[in-house]
Amino acid sequence: MNSLWLSQCWALMRSRVLEMLRDRATLMWNLVFPVFLIVSFAFAFDGQRARFTIVAPQQFDLMTGGWYEFLHNSLIRVDWQDEPLESLDKLAKHQVDMIVDPLGNAYWINQNSANAYLLEKVLLQIMGPNQGLVRHRLEGEPIRYVDWVFPGIIGLNLMFSALWGVGYALVRYRRNGVLKRLQATGTSASVFMFAQLGARLGLLLVMVTVLFIGLDWVFEFPVVGSFGTLLLVYLAGACAMLALGLLLAASTQSEELASGLINFISWPLVLLSEIWFSLEGAHPLVAGLKQASPLWHMIDAARAVMYDAATLTDVLPQLGYVIGFAVVVMALGAKLFKWR
Repeated sequence: MNSLWLSQCWALMRSRVLEMLRDRATLMWNLVFPVFLIVSFAFAFDGQRARFTIVAPQQFDLMTGGWYEFLHNSLIRVDWQDEPLESLDKLAKHQVDMIVDPLGNAYWINQNSANAYLLEKVLLQIMGPNQGLVRHRLEGEPIRYVDWVFPGIIGLNLMFSALWGVGYALVRYRRNGVLKRLQATGTSASVFMFAQLGARLGLLLVMVTVLFIGLDWVFEFPVVGSFGTLLLVYLAGACAMLALGLLLAASTQSEELASGLINFISWPLVLLSEIWFSLEGAHPLVAGLKQASPLWHMIDAARAVMYDAATLTDVLPQLGYVIGFAVVVMALGAKLFKWR
């Protein structure tokens, strides 16, 4: 990597940043759109659920007696699982109201949950005072829907900003003859693509930081992990999305085709990446496909850092996948890149 390569890359990066800053309407839209989504979800979903949720062992679905009467109430939704105690983390976050073990005649509740308090009263009334029930308690604050969806909204904004801001712009350059003139200066494809990635990456990180600080100030998200680790997660995700945008536009000739390709890629990523809802319990094929999505790995790692206090070591496998995806896709885009 010689000085000429670096100077060319820096010049192109600087010109691209200035171009993006002059497009104030797009900048404002990239800032306003995620704020609008977060505020809308905060008002639309107040965190209240229509029914109580209990986790119970799968093998007791056909039980009889008091436990049957308790678990087959129309106001209770039972999540039958092979390993109910794996949901203790959800119980701590108020995502489920109670975990039961009929075989051990035991139950687990969050002592800070009003729903758990009411369910316990109903259980004791149905089972009677002399049934030898074993009570386990834990503590934890609730995770609101807006808390859960917030990392996904940030990831969604990163994805669309990267795909449209880089991919679509690159096709426009090709159609307008800008790339042809750049090629005449002796600029290589790698210099041009790295400059595009670097310019957009810097802007995306600034936007994410501004959005995060502003929205956190309003909604007070319960972030328990490291902000440094969270920044690395979003940095890796932004690189992956930018590399994907560059690949889609590497040899595309028209804006219409670029638009179609971006939509073809982006919406499956949205559906598979658990931005709006969890895919827990979905078909095994869907669960396998989401593992291939770099957007899902970024959002899942961000949620783990923010709400589960995951460390850099904990999210390293997901970071490795996202960075590896970015490197492979970027190399493929550089190979397929066409100036004309």
